[in-house]
Amino acid sequence: MNNKYELVVKWMSPNNEYVSVTVDVVYRQFPKSTLFQLVVTIDLAETKPISFYEAEAVSQAKEIIKGVVNEF
Repeated sequence: MNNKYELVVKWMSPNNEYVSVTVDVVYRQFPKSTLFQLVVTIDLAETKPISFYEAEAVSQAKEIIKGVVNEF
């Protein structure tokens, strides 16, 4: 199945206790155009690599979007 949309991590900002991650929702045909953004926070774990935070942020963003869609 070809997805029309993609979730792209655009920004990460660590804090003492958590990492804020900005995830953009983009239309694949126009990848430079952001449809909207979500900011999710993930508890900081010093032993985790950046790829962990990226994957977790995308996963959380998907769940948020699913929850919003289910409300309609």
